Amino acid sequence: MRCAARLNPLLALGVSWLALGCGYYSQGEEVPAPRQTQLPAAEERDGEISMPQASNAIPESQPATVSTEPAWVSQGCQSFWPAENSDPVICGIGMARGSKNTELLQTTAISRGRAEIAQTLGAGVRAMLNDYASSAAGEREFGDPSEYESYLETLSERITQRSVAGARTEDGWSSRDQTRYALVSLDSNAFVDALNGMDQLSVSMRTALTEAAEIWFSRMGRASRRVSTR
Repeated sequence: MRCAARLNPLLALGVSWLALGCGYYSQGEEVPAPRQTQLPAAEERDGEISMPQASNAIPESQPATVSTEPAWVSQGCQSFWPAENSDPVICGIGMARGSKNTELLQTTAISRGRAEIAQTLGAGVRAMLNDYASSAAGEREFGDPSEYESYLETLSERITQRSVAGARTEDGWSSRDQTRYALVSLDSNAFVDALNGMDQLSVSMRTALTEAAEIWFSRMGRASRRVSTR
């Protein structure tokens, strides 16, 4: 009896009649009726009958979405900041593709964004040094500027490299074709910090470069709009 109660209701019914026929239940003893299983009602839609789905059916997964392309990807990195931004910055956009390694793409894109900044900053630093060498303080420090061309070139590269090390990654984005973009920036404060950390600069040179940096960053901030593909 207990075994039959655990079986499918239809099977239990057969077992009950078999038990009666075999004498498991005495004549006149009530045979327990099989339990009825309530089945879900069928639904008729457009002339077709369909059974409702089970309540524990697994819902279909939602398709993956791709975020909208940031404005700075197509409009230039300066569009990342509001027009009234008072902190002068120069910026660069690096991009990388052709690899399934997302970390490698990110690192490469950032590196190319820094290279874009270095290209812009390097020209500016060299111009600042030339202006200083032509000033009265520079003439006292260097004498004839033409004799220090090699030194100024080397110094310009060192200042640029040290400054770009303080660049900051502002944003990043991956397109549908898995091209990775990185937005990198450098503000005038980071540049001045780099100058202050260079002991080989004289006090007068550091002061002159610091004063020139604010003007130069404000003037050149909107020049860093190219997307680097190198």
